Amino acid sequence: MTEESAGPARRTREHVKLKLLALAAALALCGMVPGPAATEAFWTDRENATASFTALVIPAPAITACEASSVLVSGKLVPKVVLTWQLPAGYQLEHVKYWYSDSGLLNLGLLTSGNGYTTTGPTAGTYTTTFDGGLLGGLLNGSAIVGLSVAGPHSWESDVASREATFPLVVGTNPC
Repeated sequence: MTEESAGPARRTREHVKLKLLALAAALALCGMVPGPAATEAFWTDRENATASFTALVIPAPAITACEASSVLVSGKLVPKVVLTWQLPAGYQLEHVKYWYSDSGLLNLGLLTSGNGYTTTGPTAGTYTTTFDGGLLGGLLNGSAIVGLSVAGPHSWESDVASREATFPLVVGTNPC
C-alpha cells in the first residue's frame, strides 16, 4: 500500500480518536458537576379535611309498554314498534334522543329527528313513540332494538332505556 492511498484511512482513524477523546473529556466533566444541594424542607400538617361529591346522574325515560306489530299497508306487511314511556322529572321532549338497531344492543345508532319515528303526547304525562316501517323495513319475523335516552346539561346523558321487538310473520302483535 502506498502512502497516498493510506492517507484517507489514516485521517479517518485520527477523527475517531479525536471523537473518543472528546467523549472521554465530556464524561469526566459531567462527573465533576455537583448534584443538587440537600435541603431540610419537609411537609407536615396536623389538619386534614374530608369532603364528598356525587356525579350528575340523569335518569333514563321509563318505558311502560312496548308492542311490535306487522300491519298490512297497501297490500304489504309493514313492521311497527310502539313505545309508551314517561320522561323523568325536570326534562322536556327536546331532551330525548331516539335509538335503533337491527343487529344487537351494542350497535345502537342515534336516529335523526323524524327519521323513522314519530312521538305524540304527553297525555297524562305519557308519550307514545312509533318506530315505523321505513326504518324497520325487511324485519318481518325478525327483531330490532329501539330505545330512548335523555340528554342533560354539559353533554351528560342518561343510559338508553330499550326494548327488543320481535315481529310476527303475519299480521298481528307481540309484546316486547
